Amino acid sequence: MNLAACVVLLQYCGLTLAENALQTADTGKAAGKELLCSPDLCELQRQLSIMKDNLGTLQSQLNDTKNQLEKLRSRERTKVAFSAALDRNTGPDAGDNILVYRTVITNIGNAYNNNTGIFTAPVAGVYFFTLFFRAGQENTSTLMLFKNNMAVVTTGDYSVANGADDGGNGVTLQLQQGDQVYVFLAAATHVWGGGNRYTTFSGFLLSQE
Repeated sequence: MNLAACVVLLQYCGLTLAENALQTADTGKAAGKELLCSPDLCELQRQLSIMKDNLGTLQSQLNDTKNQLEKLRSRERTKVAFSAALDRNTGPDAGDNILVYRTVITNIGNAYNNNTGIFTAPVAGVYFFTLFFRAGQENTSTLMLFKNNMAVVTTGDYSVANGADDGGNGVTLQLQQGDQVYVFLAAATHVWGGGNRYTTFSGFLLSQE
């Protein structure tokens, strides 16, 4: 039993004893005359009133403590992490496109949507994101990570006649609940995808606000 609970219990016991004493002392009216309040009884009534006030204050403090503990437990239970890979070669296209990483490797918290390619923050906090890719041959590659409608970081590579190149980037973002993060593939560029999972998008919650 914690200290606050012990104090409340002692206060309650004292309050109960005081009320019993008052009930015993108060025998009603005798011969049509109301009993006068003796000094001891008046002092007991005064102390009883103080104890009632203290008990109410302690109960309020206990409720506040319970609410704070519940908030802390809720934060500890919130876990968000995902990794997804591109399942096919993509691009080059005429315009910018959101890359949809359909192969889900991990999606704790279900904040990443593999139908849209968009991560939506379930809680406010600080998150970390990475994007990696492989591409090559005659087309360039340009990938941009967006927060809502704003480009945050970019990675890319020039075309190579033979062979392939890899690239990537990472960023820490402070997000509000409902903020969205996704990756754009720039127009006229391409990346490779498929079973080897060269091109990935990942993120996780560092700390909740």
